[in-house]
Amino acid sequence: MFNQHNYLLIIIPFVLFTSANGARYEFVADNDQVYEECRDMPGTMGVHGAFDFTDLHMEYRDGSIHVYGNSTNIYKGTQPTDIVQLLGELYKFQQGDWQPTPFTIWVKDFCAVQFNPTTPWYQFWGRHVHKADRKCVNVYGQTYHHDEFTVDIGFDFPINMEGRSKLKVRAWAVDPKTMQRRPNEICFQIVGSFYKVK
Repeated sequence: MFNQHNYLLIIIPFVLFTSANGARYEFVADNDQVYEECRDMPGTMGVHGAFDFTDLHMEYRDGSIHVYGNSTNIYKGTQPTDIVQLLGELYKFQQGDWQPTPFTIWVKDFCAVQFNPTTPWYQFWGRHVHKADRKCVNVYGQTYHHDEFTVDIGFDFPINMEGRSKLKVRAWAVDPKTMQRRPNEICFQIVGSFYKVK
């Protein structure tokens, strides 16, 4: 079974890629830890190097997850003025190797859109964060207090995604004066399987 504290971060990355058209799938991670290190990128931090989820509580209820509590940014080595960039790529295991899918997202300035109401993650997560807490992930020690909310854990894809998949997410901070990356890149991956439910 999944560790209940890991559900939200699984869903937030996957919501970036889902579509209202196509078939519906449920995702099951390979292991209880859910997140894996990016072994092909030594020196990067995993997801728990950026966020503390000790006080974030989730309960699985009939195909959805009830969320309450708070999480805290612990992304060291950044400045509140830094630009945070994000790259997410979804892979499918075919013919003995991980093959890229059409689902890739590149966010040039995540801080500028983190709480933008037109983004899919805002509808899913951001709108439930208290307005006073809506600061970027580059603000060390910032706590996100959440209103209680419920999330559907099904995903819709316009192409067949049944079978093994891997989501790889990378994020890094950039000094806005020099446009040089800070030496504290985050990289994690989630490996598991999609099962078609309709």
